[in-house]
Amino acid sequence: MSCVGELSWEHALVTACLAGDGTAREQFAVLYRDMLRRFIRGCLGSIEDADNVGEDLTQSVWVRLVERAYEPLRDFDASERTLTAFLQDLGLKEVRRYLWRRRRRRKKGEVSLEELAPEKVDPCLHEDRHLEMALREQEFLATLAPQYLDFIDNYLLRPPAEGEPCPYTENQIWKLRRGLIQHWQAFLRRDRDA
Repeated sequence: MSCVGELSWEHALVTACLAGDGTAREQFAVLYRDMLRRFIRGCLGSIEDADNVGEDLTQSVWVRLVERAYEPLRDFDASERTLTAFLQDLGLKEVRRYLWRRRRRRKKGEVSLEELAPEKVDPCLHEDRHLEMALREQEFLATLAPQYLDFIDNYLLRPPAEGEPCPYTENQIWKLRRGLIQHWQAFLRRDRDA
């Protein structure tokens, strides 16, 4: 996934952005804005007008970063996670705020039934619950160390074909599965206690 060189490079980029380096800020935008937009759009799933909403939410996150002179980046710690995961967390928070406001508007009757997807029986509940589950999954994945993400990508989601060598030993598989379960349980406890 990511290596030490990438983490130190990300740390240097963030430090330069915080110091007001215009070139670093341009490079930051080129490297990460589109990724953030795609991530936010993916979190929105199939909600009505997701492309426009995704662009608006990405713009909100980006404007907040720029208006605050990149101050939110002070919370980035390269030893804990990648810059991509950090920015995805900011995007996830923005999507949650959007869904919360949307749900509140629906409960208050500020959204007409014509705005809701016609094929859904109860779009407010069904769609928002699906999105909430997807967001929780993304939030959980953002907390994982690179070795767990590699394990998920290279073994759980795409198991080796018959006759193909397995990239992990039985002992590694057992330890990684156990670690994932422990992380998931801790994530649920933290979520419940919050």
